[in-house]
Amino acid sequence: MSEQITTLRQEFAARLDAVTSIAELEEIRVEYLGKKGSVTALLKSMKDLSGEEKKAFGQEVNVLKNEVTEAIAKKTETLKQEELEREIQAMPEFDVTAPPVLDRGSYHPITLVQRECEEVFKSMGFAVEDYSEIVTDYECFEALNIPKHHPARDMQDTYYLTNGQLLKSHTSAAQNAIYKKYSKALFEEGKPIKAIFPADASATRQPMPATRIPSSRWRA
Repeated sequence: MSEQITTLRQEFAARLDAVTSIAELEEIRVEYLGKKGSVTALLKSMKDLSGEEKKAFGQEVNVLKNEVTEAIAKKTETLKQEELEREIQAMPEFDVTAPPVLDRGSYHPITLVQRECEEVFKSMGFAVEDYSEIVTDYECFEALNIPKHHPARDMQDTYYLTNGQLLKSHTSAAQNAIYKKYSKALFEEGKPIKAIFPADASATRQPMPATRIPSSRWRA
């Protein structure tokens, strides 16, 4: 009986080495470990053995069964990896440094409307400004004289970050920066500040504001 196990082990090893696909491996698994498989047949043949022979032979068959199971599992992983590598090799090369193709797709309607609004304000002499989505408490509240107890500072209205900064809760968060940018021309040349700040505010979702500050309204 031991010779039978040895022969079966050698046959299995030779068959396993020749496997090149998951489908072939599954056929071998069924052939050896299925209900009518070779290893299963060895276990069924033990009924004609004595008690001591059954114990010794059963241990040998279980060792063989474990070897076959582990070998099939390892072969499965190997075949999957080889299949993955073949797929990768078959993929077309893509140059990430190549310039993008910009003639596909379309702009969102909101983007189109925003750009139309910007052009209207530009035609009236307004500058179009932009600002960071993440601001400081000073930029968002203090510079606008928003008091500490104002509801806009509450957690349900403002998204605070762990570093103490926050997502701007209104488009007015940029007014202080815009004023500083144009204040020199305002005071030295008397040019009024005319600017719009298109933005999608994080909390209040205010519409796009338009600010025109005449020189007569500002004093040092």
